[in-house]
Amino acid sequence: MCHLALEKTLKAIYAESQGENPPRTHDLLFLIRRLELALPKTHLELIGVINNASIPTRYPEDLKQIVSQYPRRAAISYLAKTKRAIKWLRKSSRLTGQ
Repeated sequence: MCHLALEKTLKAIYAESQGENPPRTHDLLFLIRRLELALPKTHLELIGVINNASIPTRYPEDLKQIVSQYPRRAAISYLAKTKRAIKWLRKSSRLTGQ
């Protein structure tokens, strides 16, 4: 869910700043490059990890394996970091009305 939250945030920024629908992709790093966003290193590293982990979790047959790789403590940590990254992204000057 962290990946989906980041993806939707980046796509909202894209739509708002470009005035068009965002590209059909799940690649967070691609969206960041297209937006030419200069994220802090900590957010960029998190997004890289989340980006690499997300594809296997989209398919039920792989979900059990991926869940075992991310114990509750790690999931809580990623959630907190994702919230901070989204907060930072929402403050982007590319969003109107801010």
